[in-house]
Amino acid sequence: MTTVLLYNSFITTSANFVKGLVEIGSDGTATKLTDFNNLKSELAKVTPTGVQSNSYTPTNTAARSCPTADSNWSASTVLPPTPNKDLCSCMVSALSCVAATKVQEKDTGDLFNYICGESKTDCSGITANGTTGEYGAYSMCSPLERVSWAMNAVRV
Repeated sequence: MTTVLLYNSFITTSANFVKGLVEIGSDGTATKLTDFNNLKSELAKVTPTGVQSNSYTPTNTAARSCPTADSNWSASTVLPPTPNKDLCSCMVSALSCVAATKVQEKDTGDLFNYICGESKTDCSGITANGTTGEYGAYSMCSPLERVSWAMNAVRV
């Protein structure tokens, strides 16, 4: 036999602790438990009321203003460029040096840190800064495409 719970996140069949609305017997029949009638009794006391959709007048229709940029909200109102797969593919095909196909996306952070940090390569073409609103032309490209751009920038 299985106890079916419709108001809890666990099922129990313990003889000492039976909770649920119905119990399903081995033949598939449902037997109402005490909680079934308790719930039925409580639901009978409820008198829900609603609003007809044609008479509903919302009061919160004004759009909220965006937060102002300050010490608590350091985000620019300038949005990043829209992803453009064709642009990124075209950029990679024009490079003379690209990342090997075995480079995994999880390794791109270390490559960026070395190329754009330690080697002091100008990576402004692929970087994005949501605080200042400054985005490189290829900042929306995938990490592997941007690593290829950075590797090419070191070589050139």
